[in-house]
Amino acid sequence: MASAHPIGGVPSPRVPTLSQIREALAGHEPRLMPEPENIRNRASVAMVFAGAPADLSLCFILRTEREGDPWSGHMALPGGRADATDPTPQFTALRETSEEVGLQVDPNSLLGTLNQIPLRRIVRNDSVLCPFAFYWGQELPPLVPEQSEAEEAYWIPLQHLWDPGNLTTLDWNHEGRSMSFPGIAWGQQVIWGLTHRVLTDFARMLGEPLPAGTPAP
Repeated sequence: MASAHPIGGVPSPRVPTLSQIREALAGHEPRLMPEPENIRNRASVAMVFAGAPADLSLCFILRTEREGDPWSGHMALPGGRADATDPTPQFTALRETSEEVGLQVDPNSLLGTLNQIPLRRIVRNDSVLCPFAFYWGQELPPLVPEQSEAEEAYWIPLQHLWDPGNLTTLDWNHEGRSMSFPGIAWGQQVIWGLTHRVLTDFARMLGEPLPAGTPAP
C-alpha cells in the first residue's frame, strides 16, 4: 500500500533542451554492468522524447497490473525483458516500445545510451536495466497502449518533471517494512522507484538535477 505527499518551497531548475541532451549524451561514457547469464534477466527501456527542441515531452506508460510483476501498476518508461532473438539491448528497447505504445522509433534517432542499472534491489538475480534515449521529432504522435502491457500511455512535458511543485514522496509497505521514496506526481499517479531512478541518473548526467525537497506540512 502506498500514499503520496506533496513537496513545496523549492526553486525551479532549468528544463533540459534537445541540444543540451544531445551534447551531454555525445560526451557520455555509459556505465556498463556484467552481461546476465540468462538473457531474460536483461531488460531495456526507451526514453522517447518528442516536441519542439526547447519544449520536449517524454513518453511514459502505466503498466498493467499483473501477478508476479514487481513493477505491476507502476508508471514506467516503455520497455521490458530481452528475448533470445533480440540482437542488442537497443533492439529490445525499440521492440518493446513498438509493442507497448505502437511507436515505430527509428534506430537512427538514437540520442545516446544511459548508464545501466543493476536490479538486484528488486529481483534477486543478476538482472540489469539498459536505458536508451531517442528523439521522435517535433510532433507528439498518438500513443496506442497495448492493454496486456500498458493500461495507459502519456506524453509528459519535461517542464512538469522538473517542476518542484510536482514533487512528492510515496510511502510503501513491503513485507512488513515501511519505506518512503521520492516521486513526481502525474494526476493520480506517481513516477517513483526504478523509473524515478533512471530519470534521476539522466538528470544528473545533464547537470540539471531533478528538484529535491521535504514534504510540505
